[in-house]
This record gives sequence, C-alpha cells and structure tokens, in this order.
Amino acid sequence: NTTLDASTTGTVTVDSTAKTTATANMLGVAAGAVAINGNVGVLDAAGNAAVSMNAATIQAKDIAAHSKLDGTSTITLNLGAGAAKSATVGAVVGWGGFGYSSIAGSNTLKLDNSNLHAEQTIAMDAVNDLAASVNVAALSVGFVTGAIQISEADASATASVTIGSKNTLQAGNDKKDGTAADKGSIQIQAKNAPKLTTHSGIELIGLGVTGGVIKSMTQVGSSKKDMETSLTVQDGNQFTAAVVDLDASAEAVETADFHAPDAAKPPQNVGVASLQVNYNGAADYSTVKVDVASAQYGDAKKSKTVDTLTINGANSVIQNIAAQSNSGGLTGITN
Repeated sequence: NTTLDASTTGTVTVDSTAKTTATANMLGVAAGAVAINGNVGVLDAAGNAAVSMNAATIQAKDIAAHSKLDGTSTITLNLGAGAAKSATVGAVVGWGGFGYSSIAGSNTLKLDNSNLHAEQTIAMDAVNDLAASVNVAALSVGFVTGAIQISEADASATASVTIGSKNTLQAGNDKKDGTAADKGSIQIQAKNAPKLTTHSGIELIGLGVTGGVIKSMTQVGSSKKDMETSLTVQDGNQFTAAVVDLDASAEAVETADFHAPDAAKPPQNVGVASLQVNYNGAADYSTVKVDVASAQYGDAKKSKTVDTLTINGANSVIQNIAAQSNSGGLTGITN
C-alpha cells in the first residue's frame, strides 16, 4: 500500500525505461587471382520494462506513469563513410554478405485497487519505440565477378496496459459546492512504434561476366506470432474528468531498398554480360486490442459527466519499398 500527497508540491511521476543499444560494424577486403570474401552478421537485442501500481493512493497536481522500451539494433557490413571501403579484387571474384538485425521485448503497465486524484492531468502509458537497421554493400572488380548481398531486419514487442478492478481516477479538483470541476484530463495509452530499415547494395565491375543477387527485407511480428498492442479496462473502475482518452495503437514504419556502396547511387552491375536479380519486401503481422468492460465515466454524486470520451484502437503501417539497378553490357535485370 502506498499513499502520496503532493497536492501542494506538484507532480508525481512513476517511470520504468529499458533502453538497449546494440551495434555491429564489419569490414572485409580480399585480393588475388581468385578472390572470395564473405561476412555474416547477426545481432539480436531485447529488453523488458514494467510499471505496477497496486493499492496506491496518490493526490497531486499531475500524475504520470510511464513504462517505455527504447532502443536500436544496427548492423553495417562492408561499408565505410559514404563510400566502399570493402572491395574484392581479382581475376575471378566472389562476394557474399548477410546481415540480420532483430529487436524485441515486453512492456507492461498495470494499475489495481488504487485511488488517483490529480488537479489537472493523469497520464499513463506503455510505449515501445524500437528500431532495427541493416546496411550491407560490396564492391567487386575482376574479369568474372559476382556478389550476393542480403539484409533483413525484424521487430517483435508487446505493449500492454491493464487497468484492473476497483480503481478511482479523477482529474480536476472539486468545486466548493462539492461538485466536480469542468476541467482535467485522463489519458491512458498502449503504443508500439517500430522502425525497420534495410539497405542492400553492390557495385560489380567486370571485363567479362558479372552477376549479382541482392535482397532487402523487413518484418514486424511473424506469421506465428503477431506484434501485440493491448489496452484492457476491467470491471468496477471509475473515471472522472472533462476528457477521458483510452487508446491502443501500432504505428510501424518499414523501409527496404537497394543502393551501391555509395548510398547516393543505385546498385551498379557492369560487364560484357551481366545479370542482376533484386528482391525486396516488407511484412507486417500486428494485432491491436482494446477491451473495456463495465466502468463508470463521471460521478453522478458530484453532478459530473465526462465531456469527451474517446476509446480508440488503431493499427497502421507505412512500407517504403524501392528496387532499382543500373547494368551495362548484355544485360538482364529482375526486380
């Protein structure tokens, strides 16, 4: 049991933040009559965050409870600062690069059997702001030259807010006559906002035959388990404020594209005979749930109704996919 009275001093804030930063950089160079080079980079990052309030009594000007997952997972293979630093040079040249980056976690916020009274605002949220990126590129020069470059990035995390039973939340002080004031807001949110970026690129220069395969792929969740975002309000709760906003949302942004080792240029494949195969894509497996049971909005005893009640669930994704190549000679390109 916790009792806090900050009505004369200001804000009560409860925070839980898990931040994960994972970075890998790999560089390779090979030269010879027959030059073969390959790099494989795999990077997994995960973190958990949680806020739990049980049998709490809090009175303050503002009350805030935030649980946040924040972090990045980044792999760079074969690239220097803005230009190719990894090269394979020889009469017969082969290059292989595979980069995989994944970021995941669990984020929960729970409130049970508590009494929260704020003069102005009550804000409670569980927010995931995670990013994963992969950048794979290669430069190959020879009589016969080829490269396979693959980049993949995944994100899978849960964000859940549960308002258990027997909670009383009021934002706005009572008037002198005992009725509730016509102000104050209660905002409760669960949010997932992953950002995934993959770049795959090659620059092949051959006096004979050149061939390249590049793949760039992003994925949120999986076919076996969706990324989950949920807001649950159980029976027996009371919300009193001019504005009550209950929201669960997923906002994924995925970018998968191709470029040369110089990121300002498209992939280059130049030879007497050249073949280029490009594949890129983005997948989104995401579920958003809002489950609100029987609850009381406003307080009839204080002649207070909620002016604006918003209960919202939103699931959105922005996918930016671009496939392009420049080839010379007797050319074939498949995108």
